[in-house]
Amino acid sequence: MMPDFYKYVYYRIYSWNYYLWKNQTLAAYNSTIGLSFSVTAFFFCVNFFIKCLIDSSIPSIFDNIFISIGFVGVIFFINYMLFEQNDKYLELAEKYDSHKENRTNWFINGFLAFSLALAPILFFIFLL
Repeated sequence: MMPDFYKYVYYRIYSWNYYLWKNQTLAAYNSTIGLSFSVTAFFFCVNFFIKCLIDSSIPSIFDNIFISIGFVGVIFFINYMLFEQNDKYLELAEKYDSHKENRTNWFINGFLAFSLALAPILFFIFLL
């Protein structure tokens, strides 16, 4: 079963996109794309650190651009199946909207969710 925190990260990205666009479908699609690129950037950063620490020429999926694009597609498809198929993002929104947390926890959890979603992408840009 998928960890609840991953679902919560998706929900926070979705709720932010919904707040900005006021369209559930576009917010869900954009959240899936953003989370997919974040996961891909995370795997790229892990691959980069492994190559730096081991200092060897281990073949990687990121060595070939076509395989890298395929990897992004697979991650996107997995996220699509987890969150968008049969409008599962609406169930997540209903689940987390029903939990009213105090304002401090809301900011802390939101900050952690966005940090985990954006940190790999920002680090990937830094590595380029």
